[in-house]
Amino acid sequence: MTPERERRRIMSCEAARARRRAESQVLIDMSQLLPLPSSLRPQLDKPSIIRLTISYLRIHTLLSGFADRQTWERRDEEGERDTWE
Repeated sequence: MTPERERRRIMSCEAARARRRAESQVLIDMSQLLPLPSSLRPQLDKPSIIRLTISYLRIHTLLSGFADRQTWERRDEEGERDTWE
């Protein structure tokens, strides 16, 4: 293997290692934001973290939309409109 080719191989390996390290840190950060007991977090693998995050976001979006539709209006004695959430 030529020295140039060896240098490129080493640089490629180092770049891949840096990407994996960054990805792992993002997944650790993501798992810490999930509403789970801290004792469960070390047991989660990468696909589980992503799957749970997607599920959490879907539920949050669904419930947020539901809460927006549950706004109640009433009129007080003077006829002004108040909004209750």
